[in-house]
Amino acid sequence: MLDHRADLITDLGGESAVSAQQRGAIEMAVRTRLLIDHAAAYLLEQKSLINGRKRGFIPLVRELQSLVDSYVRILTTLGLERRVKPALSLDSYLTSRYGESPLDADATHTPT
Repeated sequence: MLDHRADLITDLGGESAVSAQQRGAIEMAVRTRLLIDHAAAYLLEQKSLINGRKRGFIPLVRELQSLVDSYVRILTTLGLERRVKPALSLDSYLTSRYGESPLDADATHTPT
């Protein structure tokens, strides 16, 4: 589930791009997904999903569908498209990587 949370955050542009409201929605999505996975696993272990006397699905099937609908609504709220983190400028990248931008260092040196 932590992987799913990390994937959602990455898809939304990374930690710095995710708002507090989006974090709340992400947490709800992760919890809902956990419930869905457990309910689906339980249903797969059953001999039948049909209640013979009522000639319909057992109640958990309806509840699972409700959870799936809720999960899709949360994902729709977050946005289904993947967002890419804005790229750093070359100068910013070099500064973060090497401490001082080689572009700045070159400017301070005078040719001899």
